Amino acid sequence: MSHPSLYKKVKAVSGLTVNVFIRYLRLRKAAELLINTDKSIVEITYITGFNDIKYFRSQFHKLFEMNPSEYIKRYRKVLGRIPARERDSSPTPY
Repeated sequence: MSHPSLYKKVKAVSGLTVNVFIRYLRLRKAAELLINTDKSIVEITYITGFNDIKYFRSQFHKLFEMNPSEYIKRYRKVLGRIPARERDSSPTPY
């Protein structure tokens, strides 16, 4: 398949250009990782193929209308662990 026909098919199916469609997929994967893992925003930025944290944050905000840290606070699952803010404020058992 030639490049022009691939670009036309992606545009016809998704309504997005190839670059925008790929960025959309990468940001959705980043959102999934933010929710389901305890990795940091910087780690997820690089895992999903973004090399610039500032660019990642701006594109994430455009898509989800909140920055990645707000997204984590709203949607991240605890994963069977005590969140750091609760762990640090709890009294020691000794």
